Amino acid sequence: MAADEGRPAGEVDVAPPVDSAVARAGSADASSELAAESGVDPAAPLSRDPFLIRYSNRQVGEPKSGTLGQPHKSVRADDRIQVYLTFDAPLYFYLLRLDTDGTVELCWPESGSTSPEARQSFAWPTGASAFHAQDAGAQGFILIADSVQMSAFDVWHEDSITKDWTACEIKDPILYDGERFDFLIDERGGEVWRSEIPKPFGELCASVQAACPDQLVRAVCFAVD
Repeated sequence: MAADEGRPAGEVDVAPPVDSAVARAGSADASSELAAESGVDPAAPLSRDPFLIRYSNRQVGEPKSGTLGQPHKSVRADDRIQVYLTFDAPLYFYLLRLDTDGTVELCWPESGSTSPEARQSFAWPTGASAFHAQDAGAQGFILIADSVQMSAFDVWHEDSITKDWTACEIKDPILYDGERFDFLIDERGGEVWRSEIPKPFGELCASVQAACPDQLVRAVCFAVD
């Protein structure tokens, strides 16, 4: 995705985190030993934007596919959405889907009772399954990653962290990179009007970041028309 490196109007900073609600596996020493055994680099960085989101549609006369951030294209209701993640080194992670109806769903791991595996690249949906955008509104994904083993999502999850997500509207796709928000628009196609950051998305990112000071947090939000 192309991302503007500037700080657009309406950009929101997130307050520094103060506490952690993520359950790590064992002590710091045990975690380091586990990371060494698994081949995961504890200092492995995560790029600002690990997401590549593609969509394809079946409307007559419309482009058949696109990549989030391209100008003059948009995700439509019933489009098939595919998410690709790429890391600089294997990481353990949760991937959550923020749906247009205001609900939050776990995408990975597939079971909330299973601890995530370390991966350097990932494609969702997995296997032969497919996800189609539902009603119009704001759709998003949030990534919580770590270089050491993470607990099962059901152990980590607290409703207070994801309660901020509610149905809302958005115009331009937005990336949260762990520190700030940037609009994901390739402006070579002409001038792009920048919208405000939806309050539910900003508050959710702040809640997750505050709960996960030791983890890497990234999120993306975009419109379904």
